[in-house]
Amino acid sequence: MTQIDFYISPRAGSREQLACRLAEKAYLRGHRILIHCPDQVSVQRLDDLLWTYRQDRFLPHEPLQPGSEPEAPILLGTQTTGSTTDVLINLTDEVPDGFSSHLRVLELIDDDPQVKAAGRRRFKYYRDRGYPLQTHTL
Repeated sequence: MTQIDFYISPRAGSREQLACRLAEKAYLRGHRILIHCPDQVSVQRLDDLLWTYRQDRFLPHEPLQPGSEPEAPILLGTQTTGSTTDVLINLTDEVPDGFSSHLRVLELIDDDPQVKAAGRRRFKYYRDRGYPLQTHTL
């Protein structure tokens, strides 16, 4: 069964930085990662951020393209179906389609009231269906 981890940050607007940090940790442990973004603008912003996230290390990543066979260990996209990875990092405010085909889902919550409210709805969704949940306060 898919493990669901909620990461709670005390700062509003910190989800993309946190996604980079968690993707780096998962990558260094040999995992394949999909960062699920709400739209193409977010995909591009995260793509740019991953290029500059660490000056001393490159995080190999690529945006998902329709019909392509991605090779990078860190993928960025607006769809979660059709890709099975070890870790799905969710940057949207919805439960991702096909989330259960991934070993772990990382839900990132910051101090923005709308983000927290959407996070509570997702927590309840997973809990009500019996998924194992963990919460990490940063």
